[in-house]
Amino acid sequence: MLSAVSFFALLWGCQPDRQPVVLQDGAHDEPPRDAVETFAPPDATLHRLTQNQLRNSVFDVFGVEDVGALPVDLKLYGYTSVGSAAVTISPLDLELYEAMAWSVAEQVAPLGDLAARDALLGCSIRGAFREDDLRCARTAIAALGRRAWRRPLSVAELDEMSVLYGRVEAGMGEDLAVQAIVAGLLQSPHFLFRVERGATDPDTPRQLQYTSVEMASRLSFFLTDAPPDDALLEAGERGELLDERVLIEHAERLMDTPRARATLSGFFSETLDLERLALVEKDPRQFPEMTDDLRASMAAEVREIFARLALDEDAPLDALLTTDYAYVDENLAAIYGVEALGWVQLPGDQERGGVLGRAAFLAINSHATLNAPTLRGKFVRSRMLCQPIPPPPEGVVTSLDETNTEGTLRDRLARHATDPNCASCHNLMDPLGFGFEHFDPIGRWRALDNGFPVDASGTLDGQAYVGAAELADLLVADPAFDGCMALQLYRYGVGLQERDAQQSDIEAITAEYVSEGAGMRALAIALIRSPSFRTAMAPSGETCEADQEGERRACETDCGEGKAVCRDGEWTGCSAPRPVPEACNGVDDDCDGVVDLAERSCEVGGGLGLSICEDGGWSECEAPPRPPEQCNGEDDDGDGLIDEGLEVTVLRVDDEDLVAAMPGCDPTVDSNSGPCNAAIHRICGADACFASGFGAVDRLGWSSDLVCLDDDEAVLVTTTYPDLSVYHEGCTVAARHGPDCNAAVNRYCADRGWKTGYGPVEDGGDTAVIVCTPRAAVFETTYSVLSDIVGTCDGSRERMGEYCNAAFHQYCQDMGYEGGFGPLENWQDSAFAACVGALR
Repeated sequence: MLSAVSFFALLWGCQPDRQPVVLQDGAHDEPPRDAVETFAPPDATLHRLTQNQLRNSVFDVFGVEDVGALPVDLKLYGYTSVGSAAVTISPLDLELYEAMAWSVAEQVAPLGDLAARDALLGCSIRGAFREDDLRCARTAIAALGRRAWRRPLSVAELDEMSVLYGRVEAGMGEDLAVQAIVAGLLQSPHFLFRVERGATDPDTPRQLQYTSVEMASRLSFFLTDAPPDDALLEAGERGELLDERVLIEHAERLMDTPRARATLSGFFSETLDLERLALVEKDPRQFPEMTDDLRASMAAEVREIFARLALDEDAPLDALLTTDYAYVDENLAAIYGVEALGWVQLPGDQERGGVLGRAAFLAINSHATLNAPTLRGKFVRSRMLCQPIPPPPEGVVTSLDETNTEGTLRDRLARHATDPNCASCHNLMDPLGFGFEHFDPIGRWRALDNGFPVDASGTLDGQAYVGAAELADLLVADPAFDGCMALQLYRYGVGLQERDAQQSDIEAITAEYVSEGAGMRALAIALIRSPSFRTAMAPSGETCEADQEGERRACETDCGEGKAVCRDGEWTGCSAPRPVPEACNGVDDDCDGVVDLAERSCEVGGGLGLSICEDGGWSECEAPPRPPEQCNGEDDDGDGLIDEGLEVTVLRVDDEDLVAAMPGCDPTVDSNSGPCNAAIHRICGADACFASGFGAVDRLGWSSDLVCLDDDEAVLVTTTYPDLSVYHEGCTVAARHGPDCNAAVNRYCADRGWKTGYGPVEDGGDTAVIVCTPRAAVFETTYSVLSDIVGTCDGSRERMGEYCNAAFHQYCQDMGYEGGFGPLENWQDSAFAACVGALR
């Protein structure tokens, strides 16, 4: 008997026409740089999902975190996003993807677990009524496929996956057939690759414009390393993302999410080659401090500097090279010679400058026992100014003379400046690297090198400086720095190495980004607005001669003989007579390789429905699925009940609505204030479906997400501050909001059998109105865990507030709940969260 995997491979994975085709970078020949006069977009290219993108995609569609081993990411031109355009799927990769797909399928639909199967499909398959089961499977394929492939499935694709289900179900039963649906969706090129074909623009036939649905994926994977959320995908399906204004609105919204914070921080990590830090080795006799913990601290510091300055504060990117603040833990304190922990201003006499004076950069760009001014200077020249360094001439020895150990390292490098075989390159690198000579191979400040005073002077293209801080000032004043930052994000965001034909667009991106304040947000928006991000060059076809213009020639399609036409020097694709529509007759009328399983519209209950052709006959007409229930006094889902199942609902409101509900609330300053708590409570309570609410659990530009609770989830209790102070003495009229009152409300509600609670949501004088949550689940977590979700909620910079609201809410969603709040209690690194809403 065939195994499930091999049986599935026969049905789907081994079909030759399912193999993805990668349009390799370099498909078009370009004229020399000085001959390029007009812009041409990058080539249309498939991008294989990176490991992080694939994991995020599986989690978003199926809620599964453990996907097992995945193919290794390839990095080109500094970024895995560029490398993903140059790889396809090897036999080993195919095995890993196949194992991943079946592992996910087994987790979401375990054999014999009918409840899990129903939850996955959104309908029931019981094997008793085959037509009902096939209809359920087809509906589930359409819903799951839309999320997995990031677009609606075509009728032909829906037919094909439905055939897969039917064949496996007939041979192996319903359980394995449902798993085959999941495994099939996850092994498709439409899941494993970003398939972005674009649409032809009649005015520019050699250029393609990405469709609205394709723009949803391009935007989402660029900013969040994940597939589009519901709001973005729906906008794409409505065609709205071809409108630049709407596209930028969604970009702004996504950039306010925790995922975007992590993704854009990842871009900077790749720019600095931080992943190399894990492989850095130092001589343990000289540097016993160089442990895995110290490596992790080095990397975390640079990520935090970027996240705080470039994302949280939206500071100009040049602040990254000039800031004298560091994010220090116990491991780094000794390296920097400071006692305080957290955000610390480094001693001015060390003159470190910004991130290039931090331990991570310095350790990566040095040897096991010695500094490496050449490596450090090469990095600055190539990655901060984007000026390439040619390789050394063939046969030149690049290592230092180990027999000569006299003087400083700078003295020993001096021969490279005089050797004509070495000087041209070393004169580009060493004068920049010497600025870091006050820092040893793990980033400690030093005054002496080999017993001699350190000379940290150098030049940047003829401009003299002394020390890393002065070098940083010269770098950020150099126009090449802004252009380099734009170029780096261009490569990362477009996912391709630039060509001469795109240079004018990169210059335009740079100019817009600088004019808008030179921040990370402005740079990302400038790239998204650019034609490089929104258009592509059509693949070249077979050429034809000028005297053949308009001629036709015979060609073959699956449906018979067609015609190709010579137009503008190329043969068009083969066009055959339009096939007849699929009829319910057991014949493959439309030449798509699938017999029947067509569908047609019909009328049911006074509205449109759908009928499916199965086994040569049409099924009964069924109405399409109804939309989910909303709190509007109507039966949205058509089940005869009104406003049911809304115990916990996330509601998005504009800032002006919060201000109107409670004038003292200013969410742009503090969405966690007492007046804002009251505004949220009033907005939720004003709706007949809800009793109260909490938040904001996410700030999105000029709007906020609130969590509203019905009267089963929320019990309003009127008490006094003297009563609350019995449970925590710090909760008083003078201190109505904060961690002390959080703890008091938690203990007050728990003491009365209501699990926990939040508030006060209203107060006046000694009176306080709190909300107890009898059905909440309480979990103990840590700020270390929460900071992995939202970096600022780490217990040192913030223990409660806007960022921690988002972290606690996301933590609960990750646990399978609709949402949550906290901290109920906290001390040191520990924090307690309350999660609400039935497990999904």
